Amino acid sequence: MCRAEMAGDDKHRPKSGFPPSCLPIVRLLAGNQCCVDCGYDQSNGLNYASIGYGTILCQHCAHRHMTLSREDSNVKHIKDDVWNLRSTLSLFEGGNRRLLEFVILRSKQQPPKKGSSESYSEDVMSFNSVYQSGAACEYRENLAKKVDAAFLGYVNARKLEDAAKVELIHATDTSHRDPFQQILSQNTRSMSIGGSPGFGHNNPPKGYDSASIPRRGSHDSGAPSIDMIKQRIASRRMSINSSSGSGISGNQGIS
Repeated sequence: MCRAEMAGDDKHRPKSGFPPSCLPIVRLLAGNQCCVDCGYDQSNGLNYASIGYGTILCQHCAHRHMTLSREDSNVKHIKDDVWNLRSTLSLFEGGNRRLLEFVILRSKQQPPKKGSSESYSEDVMSFNSVYQSGAACEYRENLAKKVDAAFLGYVNARKLEDAAKVELIHATDTSHRDPFQQILSQNTRSMSIGGSPGFGHNNPPKGYDSASIPRRGSHDSGAPSIDMIKQRIASRRMSINSSSGSGISGNQGIS
């Protein structure tokens, strides 16, 4: 739903109806098992919700909201109307009990007795005295701020995920890169972490021992020096020459 709303086109437009996977969670919120205004508690009749207050309503009370407080209440049908991310978050951030505790206590009115529809009469909680009060206006503004904060949090999280995926794809796809530029970038990364220039392989192979490589100007006791090599070559030449000379003299003596 978040990605669909970020897309903003007709193809990704949200479908009608409150998200089915989210509805059971909303029903479990405190006070949402009945209508916030009249206390009607038949679940099959609680098909409306107020986006402005984040509450669940029955059909009769929903029509009253749409008549007396259309813009502030912003009533939607749970199954038939279109729900976007903001309107969905409103029900999660709101709730029937939260509204009642905030508005009724600040209005200095006691909440009706649980399960009694008669206790919600006009002399106890009239519609105008509740929803047109300063407390209701304050609650509505606070709820809108919470919804905006949650919405921005979801959008920013999705943007970070998308950016990370694009970066990963770009990093693994080398078809568009200049090979020399790729080697240069690898060397730059290697030097930035304290390595040495190369082809991106600064770690020596397994079993590699730098001490086993003779350094310039130093010779291992078992390795022949340059002078020794020259002497061996000279002695080898002398032995070859002597062998050749004795062979020639032998042939002459025979003849």
